[in-house]
Amino acid sequence: MTLVRLTYCLSAAALYFGVGASLGALLRDSPWLGRPGIRLRGVFYLSLVFLSASILFASLPEWSPWLRAAILAAGLATLWLGKTQPGWVPRQVWRAGFLRLYLAAAMALGAAWAIGLMVYSPALSPAVIGASAAAAALSAIVVPPRRAGRLAS
Repeated sequence: MTLVRLTYCLSAAALYFGVGASLGALLRDSPWLGRPGIRLRGVFYLSLVFLSASILFASLPEWSPWLRAAILAAGLATLWLGKTQPGWVPRQVWRAGFLRLYLAAAMALGAAWAIGLMVYSPALSPAVIGASAAAAALSAIVVPPRRAGRLAS
């Protein structure tokens, strides 16, 4: 069961950091400019996800308070890094190719958690979570990226 908890913690933290960096990048690109409401909605929804994930991490009773504080501080740091994109961070980190591989790794960790959970308690919900996480990981690797001009409004 320790491996299941480890994969859960790693996948949740990876997604938390990814959402924080994405929110920071959206805030950097001035969400109030461009198409009316599109970026603003993205900032709003990512803010809700980031806030709810922060509450989840802050309330995990099996983690020590120091670990919870470290995860929350790291999440805020990734938000700041995404917003400022400082020069000491390699430019490849902000490229779509790296972000797609990061998403694929985070989703693969989520799929591993669900598969491990199915071993201990065969139920439908871990199977659905595992299948959707595996599909997201595969699509992040296989599906070619779209051009920015083809985004839906």
